[in-house]
Amino acid sequence: MDKSEISILVVDDHQVVLEKYVKFLEYAGYKKITTAKNGQEAWKILESNREHGESSWEVTKENDWEIKNPKKINLVITDVQMPKMNGLQLLEKIKGENRLKETLVIVMSTNLAYAEKAIELGADRFFSKMNISNLEETIKELFSK
Repeated sequence: MDKSEISILVVDDHQVVLEKYVKFLEYAGYKKITTAKNGQEAWKILESNREHGESSWEVTKENDWEIKNPKKINLVITDVQMPKMNGLQLLEKIKGENRLKETLVIVMSTNLAYAEKAIELGADRFFSKMNISNLEETIKELFSK
C-alpha cells in the first residue's frame, strides 16, 4: 500500500508527543493522519467511521496538522498510559470488533513491561516511545505483508 493511501490514527494524551509523531509521519510522506488524546476519543473516531461510511479529509483551523474524519483507519499508533481509556483497553476493543480486527495496531510506551501484554492482546508491534526512528521501518514492514 502506498504511503498516500495509509490513514493513521495517533493516540496519546500529551500534545507535544502527538505533534512529534505527526510531524515525523508527515516528513516520512504520510498524508492521512488524525489524532486522539485518549483511547475513548480514538474509539469515537473509529466508531464514527462505521456510522458515516464516507468521509472528508480536511485540515482543521485549530491545528493545521490535524486531519479529521478519515474514511478508514488502516493503522492505530497508541500510547498505553492515558486517561479515560488506556491503550491496552483500546487495543482490546479494536481486536474484539469484527469490522476492525484487521486494523493494524502499534502500541508504544516508555514502560517496556507493557510489551508482553500488548502482543498478547493482539498488537501488531510494540515499541519504545523514545525510539521513534524505528517507526517508519515498522510501518513499512507491516504494510509489506
